[in-house]
Parts: sequence; structure tokens; C-alpha cells
Amino acid sequence: MLRLVATLQVLAHSIRQGERGNAAEYALVLGIIALGIIVGLGVLAIALNTFFEDAAGRIP
Repeated sequence: MLRLVATLQVLAHSIRQGERGNAAEYALVLGIIALGIIVGLGVLAIALNTFFEDAAGRIP
């Protein structure tokens, strides 16, 4: 995960320094962001499912 953050920081820095990013770089960054969102939502879904199953189990 730390390697991913470092890679994104390097890409963002190179774009800020005036280097033109090509479409492949933008697609890579977008793909990594999308993957992070998908994984995060998956973890959230599992946590919410567990929460509501526990809550439903406590109702008599």
C-alpha cells in the first residue's frame, strides 16, 4: 500500500512540475483510484453487513 502511495505521489509531482502526462499515465492513475474505491466499498459493505447481522441477532 505504501508503494502505491509513493507511486501516486511521484506521478502527481511530475504532472505539477509541468511535464505533460500522456493518456496512459492518466489512465493508470484513474485505474488505481477506481481500484481503491472498489476495495474500500467492499470492506465497508462487509462491515455494514456484519453490523446489521449482529443488530438483527440481538432483536428478540
